[in-house]
Amino acid sequence: MNYPALLAQGNSFSKDTIDAVYARSALHLFDEEIDEFLTTTKILLKTGGYLMVQGKPNENYKIQRSREVNPNLCVNGDGRIRRLWNEENINKLVNKIGFKLVRLERTTEKWRNKDSHFISFIAQKI
Repeated sequence: MNYPALLAQGNSFSKDTIDAVYARSALHLFDEEIDEFLTTTKILLKTGGYLMVQGKPNENYKIQRSREVNPNLCVNGDGRIRRLWNEENINKLVNKIGFKLVRLERTTEKWRNKDSHFISFIAQKI
């Protein structure tokens, strides 16, 4: 099987042509931008296609050393913005776009000798 990866920026895609969209610790966006991303994702995904997202929950050390600037959005000392993910806002986003939540889990990975916590979800376009 061949699953080509492609950056969405600067590319044009036809409606209902994408099987899956994957974003790992990449959606550090304001609410309006998240809404735009989700709307575009819904348009591009085939029925039955998947949206897979991994982000940082409040237990993540990078979130803990940041300050909140908007609900679910933090900035650290060097000005880097990070979105705070949790079960509640994931469920709201998935329901808002009319997808079915297939999987939701928390994981921990080592990053520079520290435990780095993540929350991941898979949602399906129905």
